[in-house]
Amino acid sequence: MKRYFFHLDECGVVADDDVGHSLSCLEEAREKGVAAARDIMSADVRQGKLCLDAYILIEESGAEVARVHFKKALEITG
Repeated sequence: MKRYFFHLDECGVVADDDVGHSLSCLEEAREKGVAAARDIMSADVRQGKLCLDAYILIEESGAEVARVHFKKALEITG
């Protein structure tokens, strides 16, 4: 198991993940990042706001290993 950290940058407002999550692989970390992005967007929409430029930076062993961009975490139509 590796420890992954999920740092949120929501249009310039940064929230660091100091705890992280033990996960088996990067793909599992990406899936967790997508789910977290969708949860955050859902909460933001309920409050009448949404920043599609936000992203979650995934870090492992002090290095960035992936980014989950909010606008890529869902299918936007219309």
